[in-house]
Amino acid sequence: MIYPDCDIKRWEYCDNTVVLANADYYYTKEQVDKKIEDVEGMTPEDVQKQIDWSIKDKADKTEVNALAEQVRQNTQRILNTYTKDETNSLLQAYLTKLEANGMVANYAKVNGDTLTLNNENITI
Repeated sequence: MIYPDCDIKRWEYCDNTVVLANADYYYTKEQVDKKIEDVEGMTPEDVQKQIDWSIKDKADKTEVNALAEQVRQNTQRILNTYTKDETNSLLQAYLTKLEANGMVANYAKVNGDTLTLNNENITI
């Protein structure tokens, strides 16, 4: 049963048609218009300012490309560099200065009419 005296606040009328709905769950046109007026939106300028602020520290494409090139060069440089172990291994194949001087002493050389052999001078 409907009791108009008790439920009058829940009834809405549109063009003389009774709409049986709980008015507590719906906004009227006036209420919606008021809510729209109360909304504070952002202007396109405000939106652009927010976008600009959020990307202010972003690198541009030329900076990224330059950095990528630097990384490529550094990588190539590292690939073309010997490690400490590789360097030590290569150096072991060479004579030390002392070893070289000892070997030179065992060679013959001619200086004018003097033959030096094993650090001994022989005159012809």
